[in-house]
Amino acid sequence: MQPKKEQYPKELFHMLIEYAKKRSQILDIDILECIKTSTPIYFVIGNYSWDFNPESKYWKELVRRYREGEDLVDVTYELHLTNYQSPDGKKKWFGCFGYKYIEDENGEGIVKTHFLNDGKSKEGPLSLSQKPKRLKELKEMFLEIKEKYPNAKYVQGGSWLYNLDSYKRLFPKEYLENMTSRREPKTSILVVWGQFLNSEWEIKEKEYKEFLKKLSKAKDLEDLNNLFEMKVLYPKCDIKYFYEY
Repeated sequence: MQPKKEQYPKELFHMLIEYAKKRSQILDIDILECIKTSTPIYFVIGNYSWDFNPESKYWKELVRRYREGEDLVDVTYELHLTNYQSPDGKKKWFGCFGYKYIEDENGEGIVKTHFLNDGKSKEGPLSLSQKPKRLKELKEMFLEIKEKYPNAKYVQGGSWLYNLDSYKRLFPKEYLENMTSRREPKTSILVVWGQFLNSEWEIKEKEYKEFLKKLSKAKDLEDLNNLFEMKVLYPKCDIKYFYEY
Protein backbone atom coordinates (compact mmCIF):
# COMPACT_ATOMS: atom_id res chain seq x y z
CA MET A 1 0.00 0.00 0.00
CA GLN A 2 1.36 3.40 -0.97
CA PRO A 3 1.38 6.19 1.63
CA LYS A 4 -1.55 8.56 1.66
CA LYS A 5 -1.44 11.26 -1.00
CA GLU A 6 0.36 14.42 0.00
CA GLN A 7 -2.51 16.66 -1.04
CA TYR A 8 -2.55 19.76 1.10
CA PRO A 9 -5.61 21.59 2.48
CA LYS A 10 -6.60 25.02 1.24
CA GLU A 11 -5.86 26.50 4.67
CA LEU A 12 -2.19 25.74 4.18
CA PHE A 13 -2.15 27.72 0.94
CA HIS A 14 -3.83 30.57 2.83
CA MET A 15 -0.99 30.45 5.37
CA LEU A 16 1.66 30.40 2.66
CA ILE A 17 0.20 33.34 0.74
CA GLU A 18 -0.34 35.41 3.89
CA TYR A 19 3.24 34.65 4.93
CA ALA A 20 4.51 35.75 1.52
CA LYS A 21 2.45 38.96 1.71
CA LYS A 22 3.82 39.84 5.12
CA ARG A 23 7.39 39.01 4.13
CA SER A 24 7.09 41.12 0.98
CA GLN A 25 5.87 44.05 3.09
CA ILE A 26 8.66 43.73 5.64
CA LEU A 27 11.40 43.36 3.01
CA ASP A 28 9.73 45.69 0.50
CA ILE A 29 9.96 43.21 -2.38
CA ASP A 30 7.45 41.82 -4.86
CA ILE A 31 5.10 39.18 -3.50
CA LEU A 32 5.81 36.85 -6.43
CA GLU A 33 9.47 36.92 -5.50
CA CYS A 34 8.55 35.98 -1.92
CA ILE A 35 6.33 33.15 -3.12
CA LYS A 36 9.19 31.88 -5.30
CA THR A 37 12.00 32.10 -2.73
CA SER A 38 10.29 31.79 0.67
CA THR A 39 7.43 29.29 0.22
CA PRO A 40 7.16 25.76 -1.25
CA ILE A 41 4.39 26.85 -3.62
CA TYR A 42 6.49 26.46 -6.79
CA PHE A 43 7.03 22.81 -5.85
CA VAL A 44 3.44 21.89 -4.99
CA ILE A 45 1.61 23.59 -7.88
CA GLY A 46 2.87 20.88 -10.21
CA ASN A 47 6.63 21.26 -10.65
CA TYR A 48 7.78 18.83 -7.94
CA SER A 49 11.29 20.18 -8.26
CA TRP A 50 13.17 22.61 -6.03
CA ASP A 51 15.09 24.03 -9.01
CA PHE A 52 13.18 27.10 -10.13
CA ASN A 53 12.51 27.38 -13.85
CA PRO A 54 10.91 30.68 -14.94
CA GLU A 55 9.59 28.89 -18.04
CA SER A 56 7.58 26.40 -15.97
CA LYS A 57 4.06 26.32 -17.42
CA TYR A 58 2.62 26.05 -13.91
CA TRP A 59 4.54 29.07 -12.66
CA LYS A 60 3.66 31.10 -15.77
CA GLU A 61 -0.01 30.26 -15.27
CA LEU A 62 0.17 31.37 -11.62
CA VAL A 63 1.78 34.68 -12.61
CA ARG A 64 -0.70 35.28 -15.44
CA ARG A 65 -3.78 34.60 -13.34
CA TYR A 66 -2.45 36.71 -10.46
CA ARG A 67 -1.87 39.64 -12.80
CA GLU A 68 -5.37 39.19 -14.19
CA GLY A 69 -6.69 39.76 -10.68
CA GLU A 70 -7.44 36.24 -9.44
CA ASP A 71 -7.01 35.41 -5.76
CA LEU A 72 -3.62 33.83 -5.09
CA VAL A 73 -4.96 31.32 -2.60
CA ASP A 74 -7.58 30.08 -5.06
CA VAL A 75 -5.09 29.91 -7.92
CA THR A 76 -2.34 28.07 -6.06
CA TYR A 77 -4.71 25.61 -4.43
CA GLU A 78 -6.42 24.83 -7.74
CA LEU A 79 -3.06 24.30 -9.46
CA HIS A 80 -2.00 21.97 -6.65
CA LEU A 81 -5.09 19.80 -6.98
CA THR A 82 -5.11 19.80 -10.78
CA ASN A 83 -1.43 18.98 -11.23
CA TYR A 84 -0.94 16.72 -8.25
CA GLN A 85 1.57 13.93 -8.54
CA SER A 86 3.21 12.03 -5.73
CA PRO A 87 6.73 13.42 -5.29
CA ASP A 88 7.74 10.07 -3.79
CA GLY A 89 5.82 7.85 -6.17
CA LYS A 90 8.95 6.01 -7.28
CA LYS A 91 10.33 5.59 -3.77
CA LYS A 92 10.10 2.26 -2.02
CA TRP A 93 8.36 2.52 1.34
CA PHE A 94 8.71 0.36 4.40
CA GLY A 95 5.36 1.17 5.98
CA CYS A 96 5.81 4.78 7.10
CA PHE A 97 9.54 4.97 6.35
CA GLY A 98 11.54 5.61 3.24
CA TYR A 99 15.10 6.65 2.53
CA LYS A 100 17.42 8.19 -0.01
CA TYR A 101 21.06 7.20 -0.38
CA ILE A 102 23.60 9.84 -1.42
CA GLU A 103 27.33 10.34 -1.24
CA ASP A 104 28.90 13.55 0.07
CA GLU A 105 31.85 15.43 -1.41
CA ASN A 106 34.20 13.04 0.39
CA GLY A 107 32.53 9.99 -1.10
CA GLU A 108 31.01 8.92 2.20
CA GLY A 109 27.58 7.32 1.97
CA ILE A 110 24.70 9.02 3.76
CA VAL A 111 21.23 7.57 4.31
CA LYS A 112 18.55 10.27 4.53
CA THR A 113 15.41 9.02 6.25
CA HIS A 114 11.84 10.06 5.42
CA PHE A 115 8.57 9.55 7.25
CA LEU A 116 5.00 9.60 5.90
CA ASN A 117 1.81 8.36 7.51
CA ASP A 118 0.59 5.25 5.69
CA GLY A 119 -2.97 5.80 6.89
CA LYS A 120 -3.34 2.33 8.40
CA SER A 121 -3.76 3.27 12.06
CA LYS A 122 -6.73 5.07 13.59
CA GLU A 123 -4.60 5.81 16.66
CA GLY A 124 -2.03 7.61 14.52
CA PRO A 125 1.30 6.35 13.18
CA LEU A 126 3.28 7.49 16.22
CA SER A 127 0.96 6.17 18.92
CA LEU A 128 2.47 3.81 21.48
CA SER A 129 0.42 0.92 20.10
CA GLN A 130 2.12 1.41 16.72
CA LYS A 131 5.69 1.53 18.06
CA PRO A 132 6.44 -2.21 17.45
CA LYS A 133 5.24 -1.86 13.86
CA ARG A 134 7.37 1.24 13.24
CA LEU A 135 10.45 -0.49 14.67
CA LYS A 136 9.82 -3.50 12.46
CA GLU A 137 9.63 -1.21 9.44
CA LEU A 138 12.91 0.46 10.36
CA LYS A 139 14.56 -2.93 10.80
CA GLU A 140 13.41 -4.05 7.36
CA MET A 141 14.60 -0.80 5.82
CA PHE A 142 18.06 -0.98 7.36
CA LEU A 143 18.45 -4.63 6.42
CA GLU A 144 17.99 -3.55 2.81
CA ILE A 145 20.37 -0.61 3.23
CA LYS A 146 23.05 -2.86 4.71
CA GLU A 147 22.77 -5.20 1.74
CA LYS A 148 22.45 -2.63 -1.05
CA TYR A 149 24.76 0.08 0.30
CA PRO A 150 27.62 -1.49 2.27
CA ASN A 151 29.53 1.81 2.03
CA ALA A 152 26.84 3.75 3.90
CA LYS A 153 28.51 5.49 6.83
CA TYR A 154 25.99 7.95 8.27
CA VAL A 155 22.25 8.30 8.85
CA GLN A 156 20.84 11.82 8.63
CA GLY A 157 17.39 13.28 9.17
CA GLY A 158 15.65 16.63 9.03
CA SER A 159 12.15 17.17 10.42
CA TRP A 160 10.08 19.02 13.00
CA LEU A 161 8.96 15.55 14.15
CA TYR A 162 12.19 15.26 16.16
CA ASN A 163 10.57 17.62 18.67
CA LEU A 164 8.16 14.81 19.58
CA ASP A 165 9.02 12.10 22.10
CA SER A 166 6.67 9.77 20.24
CA TYR A 167 8.94 10.05 17.21
CA LYS A 168 12.29 10.17 18.98
CA ARG A 169 11.61 6.90 20.81
CA LEU A 170 11.90 5.07 17.49
CA PHE A 171 15.63 5.83 17.09
CA PRO A 172 18.94 5.08 18.82
CA LYS A 173 19.99 7.67 21.38
CA GLU A 174 23.26 8.38 19.53
CA TYR A 175 21.24 9.63 16.56
CA LEU A 176 19.52 12.27 18.67
CA GLU A 177 22.37 13.45 20.90
CA ASN A 178 23.66 16.41 18.90
CA MET A 179 20.73 17.58 16.81
CA THR A 180 21.20 20.94 15.11
CA SER A 181 18.69 23.47 13.81
CA ARG A 182 18.66 26.49 11.54
CA ARG A 183 18.46 29.92 13.14
CA GLU A 184 16.20 31.02 10.28
CA PRO A 185 13.58 28.42 9.27
CA LYS A 186 13.86 27.25 5.67
CA THR A 187 10.33 28.21 4.66
CA SER A 188 10.95 27.53 0.98
CA ILE A 189 10.58 23.76 1.52
CA LEU A 190 7.69 21.80 2.95
CA VAL A 191 9.36 20.36 6.05
CA VAL A 192 8.78 23.22 8.49
CA TRP A 193 5.14 23.65 7.40
CA GLY A 194 4.29 20.06 8.31
CA GLN A 195 3.77 20.99 11.95
CA PHE A 196 0.49 22.67 10.97
CA LEU A 197 -1.00 19.44 9.60
CA ASN A 198 -2.34 16.40 11.39
CA SER A 199 -1.73 12.80 10.37
CA GLU A 200 -4.70 12.95 7.97
CA TRP A 201 -3.23 15.90 6.05
CA GLU A 202 -5.81 18.26 7.55
CA ILE A 203 -5.00 21.63 9.06
CA LYS A 204 -4.53 21.88 12.83
CA GLU A 205 -7.07 24.61 13.56
CA LYS A 206 -5.52 25.87 16.80
CA GLU A 207 -2.02 26.16 15.34
CA TYR A 208 -3.41 27.61 12.11
CA LYS A 209 -5.25 30.42 13.92
CA GLU A 210 -2.31 31.10 16.23
CA PHE A 211 0.05 31.37 13.26
CA LEU A 212 -2.17 33.90 11.48
CA LYS A 213 -2.59 35.90 14.69
CA LYS A 214 1.17 36.11 15.24
CA LEU A 215 1.75 36.80 11.56
CA SER A 216 -0.58 39.81 11.61
CA LYS A 217 1.57 41.35 14.35
CA ALA A 218 4.95 40.58 12.78
CA LYS A 219 7.15 43.66 12.33
CA ASP A 220 10.51 42.24 11.24
CA LEU A 221 12.35 39.10 10.16
CA GLU A 222 12.87 37.97 13.75
CA ASP A 223 9.09 37.98 14.24
CA LEU A 224 8.72 35.90 11.07
CA ASN A 225 11.30 33.39 12.30
CA ASN A 226 9.45 33.05 15.60
CA LEU A 227 6.20 32.05 13.89
CA PHE A 228 7.32 28.43 13.94
CA GLU A 229 7.05 26.97 17.40
CA MET A 230 8.82 23.75 16.46
CA LYS A 231 12.13 24.08 14.68
CA VAL A 232 13.27 21.61 12.08
CA LEU A 233 15.92 19.47 13.76
CA TYR A 234 18.75 17.66 12.02
CA PRO A 235 20.08 14.51 13.72
CA LYS A 236 23.05 12.52 12.43
CA CYS A 237 25.10 9.54 13.56
CA ASP A 238 27.22 6.67 12.37
CA ILE A 239 25.05 4.01 10.74
CA LYS A 240 26.52 1.35 13.04
CA TYR A 241 24.24 2.58 15.82
CA PHE A 242 21.20 1.78 13.71
CA TYR A 243 22.52 -1.67 12.91
CA GLU A 244 23.10 -2.28 16.63
CA TYR A 245 19.73 -0.80 17.57
